[in-house]
Amino acid sequence: MTEKELTGKMNVFCQSQNLTKAQMSREMGVDAGTLGNILKGNRGISVGMLIKFLETYPQISADWLLRDKGSMIASEPDNTDFKETVISQQRTIDRLTRLLDEQLSSKKHVG
Repeated sequence: MTEKELTGKMNVFCQSQNLTKAQMSREMGVDAGTLGNILKGNRGISVGMLIKFLETYPQISADWLLRDKGSMIASEPDNTDFKETVISQQRTIDRLTRLLDEQLSSKKHVG
């Protein structure tokens, strides 16, 4: 998945929930200009910003957003599916956390 596709999906979600960029930035606790530039494709999205997005809007399916699997809105799973969903989403969060740690570590070595 390209970054453009990812931010496109974020925009689709925002439109489906009738969220403005200003409202999103407040709810996520991030700078409105930064978020606006990310959603317009003028700035890359960091792993940290992606994690904030998923944590702020738990109703969005991380599998749909990141891997284009399933539907946009996480459905109410039965008990079996729920456990698998939690495990899958935890793995996604763990991968994103490792990527963020790598990014921070490489910046410390450069600067």
